[in-house]
Amino acid sequence: MSCRAGFYRQELNKTVWEVPERYQELTPVGSGAFGSVCSACDTKTRQKVAVKKLSRPFQSLVHARRTYRELRLLKHMKHENVIGLLDVFTPSTSVETFNEVYLVTNLMGADLNNIVKCQRLTDDHIQFLVYQLLRGLKYIHSAGIIHRDLKPSNLAVNEDCELRILDFGLARQTDDEMTGYVATRWYRAPEIMLNWMHYNQTVDIWSVGCIMAELLTGKALFPGNDYIDQLKRIMEVVGTPNSEFLMKISSEHARRYIESLPHMPQQELKEVFLGANPLAIDLLKKMLILDSDKRITATEALAHPYFEQYHDPEDEPEAEPYDESMENKERNIDEWKAIAYEETHKLQYFDYVTLMPIGRIKDSPEDSYYKQEVNKTMWEVKERYRELVAVGSGAYGTVCNAYELKKQEERARDSRSGTKVAIKKLYRPFQSELFAKRAYRELRLLKHMQHENVIGLLDVFTPDCTLEKFNDFYLVMPFMGTDLGKIMKHEKLSEDRIQFLVYQILKGLKYIHSAGIIHRDLKPGNLAVNEDCELKILDFGLARHADSEMTGYVVTRWYRAPEVILNWMHYTQTVDIWSVGCIMAEMYTGRPLFKGNDHLDQLTEIMKITGTPTQDFVQKLQSPEAKSYIKSLPKVQKKDFGALLRYANPLAVNILEKMLVLDAEKRITATEALCHPYFEQFHDEDDETETDPYDDSFDNLDLPLEEWRQMPRLTWSLSFEINKEVEGRCPSFEPGNQTEESNIHFPSSKAFLDIGLSTKCVTIPKDLGLCNDIGYSEMRLPNLMGHTSLAEVVPKSEEWKSLIQTGCHPYARTFLCSLFAPVCMDTFILPCRSMCVAVRDSCAPVLSCHGHSWPEILDCDRFPAGEDMCLATLSKEYIYMYRDLPKPTCQSCPTIEDSVQTKTALEAFCENDFALKVKLAKRKTPSETHQYEIDGQVDFISQGDLLPYDTRNMITQWMLINDKCAEKMIRNPRSLLFIITGSVHHGKVTITKIFHWQKRDSNLTLAVRKWRYHKC
Repeated sequence: MSCRAGFYRQELNKTVWEVPERYQELTPVGSGAFGSVCSACDTKTRQKVAVKKLSRPFQSLVHARRTYRELRLLKHMKHENVIGLLDVFTPSTSVETFNEVYLVTNLMGADLNNIVKCQRLTDDHIQFLVYQLLRGLKYIHSAGIIHRDLKPSNLAVNEDCELRILDFGLARQTDDEMTGYVATRWYRAPEIMLNWMHYNQTVDIWSVGCIMAELLTGKALFPGNDYIDQLKRIMEVVGTPNSEFLMKISSEHARRYIESLPHMPQQELKEVFLGANPLAIDLLKKMLILDSDKRITATEALAHPYFEQYHDPEDEPEAEPYDESMENKERNIDEWKAIAYEETHKLQYFDYVTLMPIGRIKDSPEDSYYKQEVNKTMWEVKERYRELVAVGSGAYGTVCNAYELKKQEERARDSRSGTKVAIKKLYRPFQSELFAKRAYRELRLLKHMQHENVIGLLDVFTPDCTLEKFNDFYLVMPFMGTDLGKIMKHEKLSEDRIQFLVYQILKGLKYIHSAGIIHRDLKPGNLAVNEDCELKILDFGLARHADSEMTGYVVTRWYRAPEVILNWMHYTQTVDIWSVGCIMAEMYTGRPLFKGNDHLDQLTEIMKITGTPTQDFVQKLQSPEAKSYIKSLPKVQKKDFGALLRYANPLAVNILEKMLVLDAEKRITATEALCHPYFEQFHDEDDETETDPYDDSFDNLDLPLEEWRQMPRLTWSLSFEINKEVEGRCPSFEPGNQTEESNIHFPSSKAFLDIGLSTKCVTIPKDLGLCNDIGYSEMRLPNLMGHTSLAEVVPKSEEWKSLIQTGCHPYARTFLCSLFAPVCMDTFILPCRSMCVAVRDSCAPVLSCHGHSWPEILDCDRFPAGEDMCLATLSKEYIYMYRDLPKPTCQSCPTIEDSVQTKTALEAFCENDFALKVKLAKRKTPSETHQYEIDGQVDFISQGDLLPYDTRNMITQWMLINDKCAEKMIRNPRSLLFIITGSVHHGKVTITKIFHWQKRDSNLTLAVRKWRYHKC
């Protein structure tokens, strides 16, 4: 039986999987009673995913109902600590043949069971893991669902310690009648074993308690050998239940059994968990209570002091109630199968998006557009931005990650994605004058900002061809990876990192303020940070010129300056400094400093720390209501910031006191803050730049909507190209109708060999990777290498692919393909001798580096010397340019240094011809080998003789030639960042130093920063 179109089959562990071609590199990772799981690479998003094949989903009524329930539950769950559904598919094309269901979810790497086996967890780890588990449970329980099978192996954890709850195969609605045998025994609540028919959501809390206990000790708390032994082990710790509890047990047999047991006193948990955090023990006591009516709930547990540094009710969301009515109906197997088939085919979920090509514009594929649905919103973007993945949304727009593809000539050599970017689609920018004005202002502000610590604009575009149709536009900005809010949730920041991050915020603010701009919405979520700890200030949707009239409700409450709350109409740039102070304090403590519940409570929280304002300050208030309210407050003394931040650097406390001053006129400025001794190791006035004043005259115009739409500067900014030949209407293209690329043209010539030797033309097969997209579709057999069949050509050509990948010569592939797959014309078209010589001279040294000599069959003397009847080499201009470009050589690998002093790095920059910052990655190929590649852009620290447009290719060539060295550098699949220095001598590039730039390496960070002004 053939595969469904677009699917392929693969046998794994004696089971045949049939999956879409989108999912490649299937690797088994686990199996259970209800299905088996493989990891896979999603070629559309370039992300690793987990694919679960349900085991015999329709073999019985029970299986069919469970399949439908798991599918709908996964679809309902949309929470960062609960596994969700990315895709669902079946290879079946009709309900009659529908017997297989595959679910695609996030791949998390490891489960908690594996982690507990391999390492002892710290209290910080345990806090964060259990907090996430309870946060996910609160969400699940709010939907009215009980998980019923919580255990360490059902909790997935990634390398950043982020947790997701897995496996809803046993999950049930709260009101459903329950059966006893549903959870792995060691984590099973006693009421399940005592066979209550209507137990509640706290059965999951008991399981959490058992898991938390195991995290503390490294071993299971109640490892019962059977049903009876399990109950006995529980009683040994929690004690014999009292008569009140026994009366609640509906099973007479269970009640008799418990009464027959000898009395056992409750153990002191602090003796069971010696050395554990007392707050952890207190929480465990509240979870491991026999009486489920008295057991703590997920919501209550989250508010326990043990989670004080993480707990935030606003960030612990609940779900919509889950509708189980469809599952409670009585159906036969065929009916269950029919509705599961319908559910499988109608799913359009979250990051699962559909591409709809709308055609290419002739001669300019980079500037044509395609449509893609993301989170039920249609995006229409340039062809060069691919693999859109939704990452967030706000009041004024939504943001996707994307890859900006390489230029067409680069893609011909390398099909991998290019630079990662962030694309923001503005939300209905012309629905009103207010929205239009805001959209125009954000665009102009982003264009004005050109600073390393402020987000800037890489591109802006619209798919609309005329002003009349102009309704959408998109802003393209650098991709940063994460934001400060997420970092603070997951880890405690060191003093060095806090210094460096706050320094960058202030450096960016000095630049923004010098333009006369107030940001007005500084908060951790608006500060993007990459893995090198480099920070950029984001989101100018609320930014305004300093002279504009201000309104009060402009910044997230917890970071809002008091003058905003008190509604001064002309507050100053120091509102941003107050926000920086709030953010800096949160970095030290791990929680917001002023966590008000509302407008007035926020002000009260501020006064508790800053103290009641002076009479001088009250007199400055313009609002009579604000004056009256302040006077009505009880007198409060100012708190000592040193006591609030007990372990902070005294200089940090001092600068915070200067930032968090109630009187804005006395508050420190960004420029003054940068000069504070706290930033002594980073401060460099020459490197803390200012910008030209921002001209806000256009922003302040009072225009009707259509005039905002037609603002001349806006149309210029978006580079409209109105097609006058069709009177302002867009060129029409049929969906999917793409222009054909012309074949490479070869001049006709007399036969070099007897044409009778080559008797047939055949289509170049897809598995002839060397020449599959060379520019023509048919080749001659036998070929010029003497191969008589494709079965011989394909494996022989594969032996040359690694040489081509080194990029040893730009015409190496053309040269080899003219021999392996000669174009099907009236005669053989041979490569010219000059082409052979050029390729040989560049590529033979690479072969030699790998222990091979140039093969005799490619002796250049066998090819014609003239250039009028053969495949000519490059143009003279290109030959000259290529000849003069420095090329990497085969060399011994320099020592890879994981730790380096700032002085040593600066000396290396001085002593060498160039220094580069480059992120490298190791990828597994379909043939199970590894290839090394650049992940992102190459940044020059010092340039020397290298040309910027060829450096990326040069580093790639160096890794391919010196693959043993690349293997030493990149020891695992994660991307790693390096600084590489080297010399250029007689046209040869030699790498001399390799520094591994780790995330917290402030020495290299400082060296790179100082280099700009360093004198060798």
